[in-house]
Amino acid sequence: MRLPRRSFPGPGCPFCAIRNEGEESYVKWFLMENYGSPSTLKLLERSVFCPRHRSRLERKGMDSLSSTFDYLTRFELTCIEAFSQALERERRARPGRPRPVPVGGAPPCPACAAGETAVEAAEGDLIALLEDEAGRQSYASREGLCRGHLWALLRVAPREVAAFLAEDAGRRLRELAQEFERYFELLDYRRSGEPKGIEQTAWRRGLDFFWGEIDP
Repeated sequence: MRLPRRSFPGPGCPFCAIRNEGEESYVKWFLMENYGSPSTLKLLERSVFCPRHRSRLERKGMDSLSSTFDYLTRFELTCIEAFSQALERERRARPGRPRPVPVGGAPPCPACAAGETAVEAAEGDLIALLEDEAGRQSYASREGLCRGHLWALLRVAPREVAAFLAEDAGRRLRELAQEFERYFELLDYRRSGEPKGIEQTAWRRGLDFFWGEIDP
């Protein structure tokens, strides 16, 4: 079954926007309903929110999270108690015996994972959009993909679509290089009186392309 084509409105990298929508949706429903669901609580036993999403949860209000932290406090206590018992067994056991750790390292932030899943689901839509000339013209008139999402799509796109994306990225990079060249030329005191333009914000476009975009 062919997925319906999706439009990619708005400025910036479309996959960054989709990722942000997926993350925002996760945070929204987490605060509204999922904060106390058994599946979410089980997930949070071994997952942590990254600092970015932790701060977003904090800004949106913590009232609904009391039950979540109550559960996690109790769970963590059982882990500490189990760890203490393991330490005691270790004391009596032969040296070098591995120490069991009830909770492993921190897995990816669940909201970030939801955003990346949303991006993966949208890859086919963007590929379909770029299979015809109208879609390519629409894409070329916008900011385009950031570096990370561009290379991810280049690895899976059909050859013709990948060729278009590579050509389009080359054009954008050349234009950006020209902006930087102009910017540094204007640093010369002998040209300080010349009018300044978009080269003054080239760093922002470089930042968005190379390191991706996140919502504020």
